Amino acid sequence: MNKQREDLDNLFIHIDKPYRVLALHAIHTEVEASNFWHLFHYWWNSVENPSDHLDKVLEMLDHTTGLQQDLHFDPSRLNEMDEEDLEAYNKLPEMFTVYRGCHGFNEDGVSWTTDKEVAKKFALRMAIDGKRVLMEGTVHKNDIVAYYIGRGEKEIVVHPRHVIHMGRSRAEHLEFESLVDEHETNAYIAVQTGRFREHIGEEANLNIAMCHWAWSVEQKGYEVLDDYLVWFSNMSGIADKYNITFNNEWFTGIYDRYKVAKLIKNKDKDACENMARLVNDLTKVRKAQEKMREENNVVSIEEGMKNAEKK
Repeated sequence: MNKQREDLDNLFIHIDKPYRVLALHAIHTEVEASNFWHLFHYWWNSVENPSDHLDKVLEMLDHTTGLQQDLHFDPSRLNEMDEEDLEAYNKLPEMFTVYRGCHGFNEDGVSWTTDKEVAKKFALRMAIDGKRVLMEGTVHKNDIVAYYIGRGEKEIVVHPRHVIHMGRSRAEHLEFESLVDEHETNAYIAVQTGRFREHIGEEANLNIAMCHWAWSVEQKGYEVLDDYLVWFSNMSGIADKYNITFNNEWFTGIYDRYKVAKLIKNKDKDACENMARLVNDLTKVRKAQEKMREENNVVSIEEGMKNAEKK
């Protein structure tokens, strides 16, 4: 593995799902083609609702001009695919039918499938506007970006410009119609797209990070914050190393923990007082639990395992 790929792997593993499309876009003209396709093929299936950033996706996958054309026709686009996916891709005919399950607001997406039933499921899955659309078209094999079969979705990734549209209808699937729940759907979308974080606001996100840190500080001391600050700076510095424009907000929770650690390191009064209060409360809880174990002759799992090993 080359150093750039190793560094980018270490960076991408910490990027939260809603922002992986933006991160892929940020690197697509800045890194070696083979490293880009390695990351694209690995992370694309974990991207949720790429239509939120459709302009970036379309720019990244437009192979008609410029650097994107070189990227698309680089041999690594196929060579970096999983063996099973590549084998399935090679068996595709030169022109074939594809389907897309979508909604009124995201018909111009890049994710299609060769399986009509899979498309129907996606039409129902996140239909927050109530419009469950089933689209049908044909594509040329040379125009598609990738073919993924690993999750049983038979996904074809292709720029919508290269789909010859053949039909549009309402998706119907009785089994899945009965499972659609508007409130559950909206909650799912909020988490998967990052809108949940935006909805609760920065203060609440920092409070969550503060609670996370309280457990570690109570057990290991404030030194863990210093270690984390160094780790985060090194990790986020990978983008600077390769002149990639990155947004630390894409790291979501771990960036929140960085901000809290930084506040405490800089002796912010409110942050320090909140942390001290939380740590004090946790210490009281831990001591109370220890006392209960002693009074009831109850040992922890770790102690029980040690006693069993001695016997």
